Amino acid sequence: MVLPSLSFDVLHDAKLSDGYFENCSEERVRDSERRYKQFLNLARKYPEAALTPAIDIDEVWHMHMLRPVAYQKDCYSLFGEILDHDGGFGKASDRQLRELETAFATTSKLWEKEYGEPYVTSVASGKKKCVIACRKACKKAMQ
Repeated sequence: MVLPSLSFDVLHDAKLSDGYFENCSEERVRDSERRYKQFLNLARKYPEAALTPAIDIDEVWHMHMLRPVAYQKDCYSLFGEILDHDGGFGKASDRQLRELETAFATTSKLWEKEYGEPYVTSVASGKKKCVIACRKACKKAMQ
């Protein structure tokens, strides 16, 4: 499988951030970059599917969007248009939460089909354990 290249340096931007990747190893950042590229492949291969990123993927996606020239170039190269990111999805209502859970299940199923690995895993991130599941992050944000 050939993963898309990106027009920005994920590791460089992760080192500059004071957020999610602050205490992560280079290996952890590179793994999240790989997963983000795999997510982009899913979005390209299944354009009609409602997909939702796991939290590590979402963090790389946000870093990518903070480089608008690179993001536009990469999106047009991969999709022929800008890949929209709905940051508020799942926060407004029970209906949206159900849609988010359905999209998460769809993403998990397609991920395992395409890559032969689970979409959600537990990882050590610096001194804390984190579960990279958007579903859990969104539920926590709604509490």
